[in-house]
Amino acid sequence: MVIGLNLNAQEVITGTTMGFTNYLQTNCGIVFKENNIATDPFQSIKNQGASFVRFRVDLPPYSNFYSEGIEVDYRSVANVKIGLERAKSVDLKILLTFSYESFALEDDQKLNPYVAPLAWQSIASDINKIKDSVYIHTFNILSEYCSQGYIPTIVSIGNESTWHRLMPNVPENELPEYNPERSVELHNAGAQAVRDIAAIYNTNIMVCFHMTTPATTKWWLETHWPYNPDFDIIGLSLYYGWYNGDYAGYATLGDYILGLRETYDIDVLVMETAQLFREGGNDNHVDILGTENIPPGYVNPPTTETQDEYLTDLTREVLNNGGLGTIVWGGEWVACDCYIYADQWGKGSSWENKAFWDFDLNLHEGTNWMQTIRNEYLSINPNKTSSSNFSIYPNPIINNTLYIHSKNPDDYEIVITDILGTIIYKNRKANFKNEPYKLELCDLSNGIYILTIIPSDSKQQVFKIIKNDQ
Repeated sequence: MVIGLNLNAQEVITGTTMGFTNYLQTNCGIVFKENNIATDPFQSIKNQGASFVRFRVDLPPYSNFYSEGIEVDYRSVANVKIGLERAKSVDLKILLTFSYESFALEDDQKLNPYVAPLAWQSIASDINKIKDSVYIHTFNILSEYCSQGYIPTIVSIGNESTWHRLMPNVPENELPEYNPERSVELHNAGAQAVRDIAAIYNTNIMVCFHMTTPATTKWWLETHWPYNPDFDIIGLSLYYGWYNGDYAGYATLGDYILGLRETYDIDVLVMETAQLFREGGNDNHVDILGTENIPPGYVNPPTTETQDEYLTDLTREVLNNGGLGTIVWGGEWVACDCYIYADQWGKGSSWENKAFWDFDLNLHEGTNWMQTIRNEYLSINPNKTSSSNFSIYPNPIINNTLYIHSKNPDDYEIVITDILGTIIYKNRKANFKNEPYKLELCDLSNGIYILTIIPSDSKQQVFKIIKNDQ
């Protein structure tokens, strides 16, 4: 029996995509280094504090007119498996994305942005057949990986699937009216395959739905929730230069994450983000997402400090509000002279000034955020933790007992969740009238948890607490 790796109270998510890595090394001559010494890039990011890496599976074809017939196949089932093996060898957990897209369609095979894979285009108008294809594709690939011990911790059904999905190959203006129920049916077919595989291998694989900006995500949840989508985690793409600080009516990212968790009882992960560590590029490919991606207050023109501080601050805000953590997109996408995408932009990288390796291919200090976060959230804290209104002690918890003191005695709601947002304890009317509130936590296993104190007339307070009884 193969048992998968599961998230628990001792885990926070830090990491990057690594799907380009093996292709870059094997096909493009890239040598990833530390201090000018060739190193295993998977081991490098593990040592730097990564807990997760992300891969994506696409469908064929993997070459077209733009790639001059060259197979750009790093997202094939076989090549993703190589990445899974390398990640497992250094004990990195996996987030696996099923895109349900063909990687390199010719122009006449992709008449709209939402077109079904080439092999499925003839059945895209038949919801039952396309659902079956989604289920079988997901089940078979997961079965192949899991049978060899490569069990992902999280599986994302789709990649930024915000609108139409798996549509017929017709011009966009000829597509039928958008149908949210159809979108949910397709998602749930993939989710069911994950649930069935998890049952076969007696493990827990979390299902993720990957969205884009906060505003689009909020709209999607409101519109599609009545059709009962099946997922545990909502994954956000969060690029400051493209969403411009729009948190869909919430004041901050933290408020937004709390709002989603409370409204839908789901976990939230920043599944894609990035920040510059320098300006300009290092190959002939067009570069995208420039200094407009740097919020006010960060070093600009950018340095590795810009990347490090931005990703540290972002991940702190995510974790402090009950989110799961942060995965950077393209941390491995360094400059090169080979095809990475089979499109009109040609060879090279549009992202090398946001990667984790510099222009000399050395791992750089912009990656320090991962170890910083892990040191902060998985280490022993001082014995007392305070905010402007509350003190909690001892922290770490001693003898299963935690005390909460309020400067303003009243009745408060108290909620304790694990790092995934699962509620462990709730008291809707805890009395703080005359003395510190005493919590007996004998049934709480050792680990890191989130304590939320909710006053009736002011902003809630969120604390990290640690149970580490011997």
